[in-house]
Amino acid sequence: MVFRQLGLRDLAQCARVSKKWHTLVMPYLWCNLRHLQDRTGTGDFRRIVLEDYLAERQHQELQGDGHSVGQSTQGQPSPPLPTLSKYGHCIRILPCLFTLRSALEKKQEEGPTEKELILHLFKRCSPGVQVDHFWMNTYDLDLELDNPARAIVEFTLPRVRRLSIQARYYPTHPRDLKLLDQLDKCSLLEKLAFMVQIESDMEDIMKESIKGNPKGWTSLRKLTLTAYSSTTDSYPFWSRLFRRCGSVKKLRVKASYRATANIQQGMLAYMHNVCEISLGGESKAGLKDDEIATFLTGSCTGWRVVKLKSASEPGILSMDALAKHFSTLEVLVVDGIKDDLIDVVQVPRSCAELHTLAYIDTGYCGMMNGCSEISAKVFVDQDPDTGVLKPWKCEDSLKVLKVMIVGIPRPDLKGVDVIEEVYPGEGREIQGQVYDRLARLTNLETLWLGDECGSAGVQSPEMSLESGLGKLSGLKQLKELNVAGFLSRIGVEEVQWMVENWPELRVIYGFDNDGFGYGNDGYSEGMNVYDEIGEEAVAWLKENHPEITVVRKSWRKSW
Repeated sequence: MVFRQLGLRDLAQCARVSKKWHTLVMPYLWCNLRHLQDRTGTGDFRRIVLEDYLAERQHQELQGDGHSVGQSTQGQPSPPLPTLSKYGHCIRILPCLFTLRSALEKKQEEGPTEKELILHLFKRCSPGVQVDHFWMNTYDLDLELDNPARAIVEFTLPRVRRLSIQARYYPTHPRDLKLLDQLDKCSLLEKLAFMVQIESDMEDIMKESIKGNPKGWTSLRKLTLTAYSSTTDSYPFWSRLFRRCGSVKKLRVKASYRATANIQQGMLAYMHNVCEISLGGESKAGLKDDEIATFLTGSCTGWRVVKLKSASEPGILSMDALAKHFSTLEVLVVDGIKDDLIDVVQVPRSCAELHTLAYIDTGYCGMMNGCSEISAKVFVDQDPDTGVLKPWKCEDSLKVLKVMIVGIPRPDLKGVDVIEEVYPGEGREIQGQVYDRLARLTNLETLWLGDECGSAGVQSPEMSLESGLGKLSGLKQLKELNVAGFLSRIGVEEVQWMVENWPELRVIYGFDNDGFGYGNDGYSEGMNVYDEIGEEAVAWLKENHPEITVVRKSWRKSW
């Protein structure tokens, strides 16, 4: 039916058309309560649930006094059913429990608590209702908890699709050690985030439970781990966990303190379907080169996606381990890579299936490790004897390239970070070589050559026709261009050329040459001119091609 395809606002408008439409639409409005996450109508929602809760309490009191069902004290028919009683059975998806608690938060001293209202809401839901997200810790499974809290956990576990757990494992708390057995109830679980702190040797404590065959989470596709251990032998726990994770395809390890080898053992033994790994992101405990290498050896079938986030420090060992997966690698995202330590073009040179290569990680904007700045001469990847560009296996497959190319002399600029030319014309010559390399990637759809986190914007390509931009006329599939964070010379002539030669272009980031300090840093006497050129280009695009979105910064509002 068409109502299934409509969004929340469209459904709400349809419900106001007529009584008949209202009756038809309301079940669809109540089907999915995710909109409460945006705090949309949370006050009204609490009123609806509270109204139904009080009506049930009143009904129970009347029954206790001997009144017949369906009759009021005056002998008249009962009032219409409250809204929740009418449509609660239509609810199929609930938002995260944190959202529900906020929406049903107690506003005054008298009346039911949010836990009591949540339990009442649960009673009205469809038997097949699902819960989007539940955050809990091991104490939530304590049998001594108050009844509402315990009942919420018991209701949620069989219905939750995404579960986040914070756990500490001490031998004095048997409830913690039984946590995974309790989680066997999570038959719908799709994503699990586990922050675990192991404080003692668990081998003797857990060996009995390991003998059994735990129930697997057949729907689980993504597992996120943050692990801290005071013992190097935490394998009994990881074995117990990973036995349930045979269906996992995506693994993220934010931190792994003294647990890397044990986790890797569990991956090899039980997680045979995992093909995507993301490492790092937890600033308190960054992953070192040898730890990254250990994790990269944990795939049985070959990695298809590898993401090395902030607070990870990839090096020679990591690249050696990654090289064993070049035949299957499709996506590589690295934040903070250093081209003076490893061969950064080894990946595009060797991976025939690669479609995404990102040495700029916008999720963290380089704040941990700094942006990955790649020398232009390294990126060009010429044969040192012949000067010919070395072939890259991904030239036909690559669709997304995000790389900050630096080390280009810019004689049109002056300042502390500007590189002087060794001979006249060197800067334009290097830029031409960069364009030659990019021109080979004829199926590119996304090209990022800059970002705000970069610190060498005066060493990047001009992106002007004079500097050789015309060599990129073959990038007919290009949809997104990012030149933010460096001093480009893109003017009206350049954007006219882009529109003509890149027919799929829809988004351009950058154009603003501010942020460098017009007088303080002394980068260029003509920098104000560059900024004016960019403004003119933006104005021309807005007037003649409004279908192309021009974004001032890659993470800020559009112009």
